[in-house]
Amino acid sequence: MSAGEAAAVPDGPPAAAEGPGGALFWISAVVGAAVVAYALRELWSVSSPVSRASLARFLIGGGLVHDALWAPLVAVVLVVTAQLLPVRSRLPVRVGLAFTALVLIVSWAQVRGYGVRANNPSLLPRDYGLVVAVLLAAIWAAVAVALVVAQRGGGGDR
Repeated sequence: MSAGEAAAVPDGPPAAAEGPGGALFWISAVVGAAVVAYALRELWSVSSPVSRASLARFLIGGGLVHDALWAPLVAVVLVVTAQLLPVRSRLPVRVGLAFTALVLIVSWAQVRGYGVRANNPSLLPRDYGLVVAVLLAAIWAAVAVALVVAQRGGGGDR
């Protein structure tokens, strides 16, 4: 090997970063598998066939909704924000969009009033639409502050 070829070889860690395999990974995988196995055994022992079928439908349906709707929507949002926004503005806007989606998904049932009963006014006693609006205003105020900081050059380039 000539001196020129030796200089072309990058200095760095060996190919350990190519995939999982460290002790922490395997310990975590074994502990995680044991927790899942225990949860499935408990679920099987305390639930009826009807509730197990309902859970299976929920999990399969959730996976389908994620793969058919949610993941493509996120990909479209990433592409659109990459096209429309300057590099320094992308992260704050994307974080704001993600938090907005999270708040709307989590609060949907309360805002829509699912579970309200006329004979029990203590169920959903708040104005959840107002709460969500205030929370979204706070999220986008934080995004605005982050955009100002990013445009002034703070926070560093990544």
